[in-house]
Amino acid sequence: MPRKKTDTTLEMNVESYRRRAALDRGKRKANRPANHATRKITED
Repeated sequence: MPRKKTDTTLEMNVESYRRRAALDRGKRKANRPANHATRKITED
């Protein structure tokens, strides 16, 4: 059965949404503080 134009358009929109969502998740993750910070050792 041949594919309809609407099927192809819908698939392209889904791929675009997933790509943008993944980029957005990556940006949010980069701005998040570290979960486990190490103590800075200072000599007094």
